[in-house]
Amino acid sequence: MNRNAGAVRKFVSAIYATARWANAHPNETAPFLAKYGKIDLATVLAINRSRCAESWSPRMVQPALDIGYKYGFFSRHLAAADLMAKF
Repeated sequence: MNRNAGAVRKFVSAIYATARWANAHPNETAPFLAKYGKIDLATVLAINRSRCAESWSPRMVQPALDIGYKYGFFSRHLAAADLMAKF
């Protein structure tokens, strides 16, 4: 198994914790989006913003892989579950 599995688990956990916080605090994240996106803060506060992913599963990615195979972006069918890290 991966010798860095523990570090990967901690990293993934931190990413999802950050996503949960960001999703629950859109007004607090607005200044960051305005600054780094170079968008007026009033615009950021007025727009419908996408949510951050709080989890990941193969079924979320499989449709895109299937379409990629169908239209020749991949030479063989790819299974999303095979691309996920296993701990």
